[in-house]
Amino acid sequence: PASAEGAKVPAIIVLGGSEGGLGAGAAQDAQLIASHGYIVLQLAYFDAPGLPKELGLVPLEYFKTAIEWLQARPDVDPQRLGLEGTSIGGEVALVVASHYPEIKAVAAAVPSSVVWPGISQTHAAPPSTFTLAGKPLPYLPYGWSGPSTSVYDLYAKGLPALGEHPDAIISVERINGPVILVCGEKDMIWPSCLMSEQIVHRLKAHGFKHTVQLLKYAKAA
Repeated sequence: PASAEGAKVPAIIVLGGSEGGLGAGAAQDAQLIASHGYIVLQLAYFDAPGLPKELGLVPLEYFKTAIEWLQARPDVDPQRLGLEGTSIGGEVALVVASHYPEIKAVAAAVPSSVVWPGISQTHAAPPSTFTLAGKPLPYLPYGWSGPSTSVYDLYAKGLPALGEHPDAIISVERINGPVILVCGEKDMIWPSCLMSEQIVHRLKAHGFKHTVQLLKYAKAA
């Protein structure tokens, strides 16, 4: 909430991952962040009323609407907006922040360095997780070659083809503020530490002027 003097305060948009909706993990993050005095919007982007059931072809304009809604609140400082996301929510946070300079800080836990296809339990994977102006964003295909025994393999085997799909790389250098990344070296869903290192490398290569921090945890999954 705003201070007793009526001063406006920063706001954070919290994004969950592949669980969809207003997941419990993201809700815990939102409550923790709010306890430190921030205004928090936990934002579902699929599998919730009025939204697609499955993850895929999510319009980036949807997040722009959320940003503008927060900025219009009388208790929010419109110049201090941040994004926090975990797993696919980390991918979302980095993509959204790279497109909308209104976001001034990003915290991405176990994130992706690239845009992947969408996820469907009933149909073929949608072509890209996101759209912009009605067109799918370029994406890196899953790695289907050879035997795959886990979801992790689909991502790990896809990354070596990144040179053939450079447009799938998230343009993190366009983010308008500091970036903090958190990854677990025992992540069994996707290679989040490798992708976090790719993000840091790209930021350094582009002379990113804001603070970048990568926290790697050797025993974290």
